[in-house]
Amino acid sequence: MANAQVSVESGGAPETHRYVQADAMGEYRFDRVAAGAVAVGVRDNAATRYGEAGITLADRQSATLDLFLIGEVGTV
Repeated sequence: MANAQVSVESGGAPETHRYVQADAMGEYRFDRVAAGAVAVGVRDNAATRYGEAGITLADRQSATLDLFLIGEVGTV
């Protein structure tokens, strides 16, 4: 999704918790994320839809992770 807010959280050393904004094509990038378990989340600009995924990274590994927005936050 264009201009969505994307977060990354890693429990590796050093611990990482950062945010970036996706570009007009919905693409995003995080550099220098510590190896280990990584959680990536995305929210649309209205904060009504969200998506999340996890991956385990090896040292110096590059990865592509596509996220999909689902639901409406706060609705039943």
